[in-house]
Amino acid sequence: MELFLDQGIELTTVAQIAARAGVASGTVYLYVGSKESLVAALRARFREAMAGEIERLVDGWAGPFAGLIDALVDLTFELHMTHRAEIDLFRRQIPADAIREVAESRRRYNAPLTRAIQQAAARGEAAVPGGDPELLAYLLSGAIEESVYACLTFGFPADAEALRVAARAMAHKLLNPAAGVLAATGGA
Repeated sequence: MELFLDQGIELTTVAQIAARAGVASGTVYLYVGSKESLVAALRARFREAMAGEIERLVDGWAGPFAGLIDALVDLTFELHMTHRAEIDLFRRQIPADAIREVAESRRRYNAPLTRAIQQAAARGEAAVPGGDPELLAYLLSGAIEESVYACLTFGFPADAEALRVAARAMAHKLLNPAAGVLAATGGA
């Protein structure tokens, strides 16, 4: 991963990867097939680790759904800030033949949020506009992640904490229109 982060995927060679691993180039080809396959595997492993963090949060949550929404927004921000370089690398480098794998990884990444929305809706704690919790999970996580990415990559908006507060308010408003703004801002 370090070579890709330091040099970019295009400039990193299999020979460099092999040298860093202390093996022959042929061994790399034998076990991973190609540099592109290695990048796809690293991307999948990285996404799975992030999904695992979200799943642990959702599965271990015992409080109200409004608190879980705040915690999910916070975790998304923390993961993106902590792993900024990796996310930037992978977002810029998705080859056409990896799209299906990336889509499946994204589905697994969103599964805990989908499940949390379904459970909250069943308890009457959340509305599901359009009736599709999975679609709502994709829209919500995508909006938050893209905003965090733009903030960290392009500096807009410049205030990440204000963006976090706005993301919480948006999520609450979307998932519980009657109580959303009050919950996100700490109101009664």
